[in-house]
Amino acid sequence: MVKLNFKSEQDFFILFEQLKALFPNASLFLADTSTQAIHYKFNTDDISVESMAALTQDHHNQYLEINTPKMRKRFIYQENDIYIAEHRIIGKLHILQPVSIENDIANQVELTEQLQELSKIFNSCSPEMTRMFSIIQRVAITEFPVLVRGESGSGKELVAQAIHDYSQRKNKIFVAINCAA
Repeated sequence: MVKLNFKSEQDFFILFEQLKALFPNASLFLADTSTQAIHYKFNTDDISVESMAALTQDHHNQYLEINTPKMRKRFIYQENDIYIAEHRIIGKLHILQPVSIENDIANQVELTEQLQELSKIFNSCSPEMTRMFSIIQRVAITEFPVLVRGESGSGKELVAQAIHDYSQRKNKIFVAINCAA
């Protein structure tokens, strides 16, 4: 979990606006940990106040299913500690990235097939590599940007290519960027 410190509410607002632009389908809200007040909200119309309050309790970076007035939705959930010095707000920024559950069984079959393909591409079936394949699959279904780190020659570009190949952007151009350069 990341802790973010801001001098002013305006500084936080700039980040919030950037997150809205990066993740237009995500639901975002800032909850004050002492008062449970919701300070900023984005795309939260389908999420009840009770659901938001429940999220502020004990969930950390995981998949969640929430009943909305229209349907049951699945999200990848992430929270980050926030401190805004100007108003002494100590809170948590909650990010809910929607994940489709319509074709869940078909997705599970496809993920199993993808796992087998990945083990062939990486030429490994070790438990460590199986864990990495699982991470690649979970990351690929989100819209979050990904930074792959590792030692020289460890296969970072292969991992980045695999994430791209299993994402919704697989039909678009893939460009590997060397951040060290």
